[in-house]
Amino acid sequence: MAFEDNGNPFNAPLASETQDHQQAQAATVAASTNGNPFDEPLMSEKAETQAQNTGQITNDVGNTVIVPKENESFADTMKRAAAYGKTVTPQQINAELATAPKKAATVLAAAPVIGAAGAAALSAPGEISGCG
Repeated sequence: MAFEDNGNPFNAPLASETQDHQQAQAATVAASTNGNPFDEPLMSEKAETQAQNTGQITNDVGNTVIVPKENESFADTMKRAAAYGKTVTPQQINAELATAPKKAATVLAAAPVIGAAGAAALSAPGEISGCG
């Protein structure tokens, strides 16, 4: 891919970015049995499989979150969560609390939109306005 050289240093990727991309692409193709990178499972699929097998995931701040294993009862999941909860450090709690205001603001900003759209989608035409 050619980039127009207009003097803007941000028009082209850095050499290190290009090299990183090429190495990642080569590793993906090499991991595929037939050279097709689209045969490789998506990252979300890999994470879901890992969660089902191990019963835990890593969240946005690097902390472990206990999730149900495949065919595991709710009681067994809660026992694992309680056991893990005894190992949680104050630093892990502080990392979660540091992101709480941002997460709460995101949810609070989205809630009215979701509520209005949900009500509109569930109601029949004219039902909300009382014209029916």
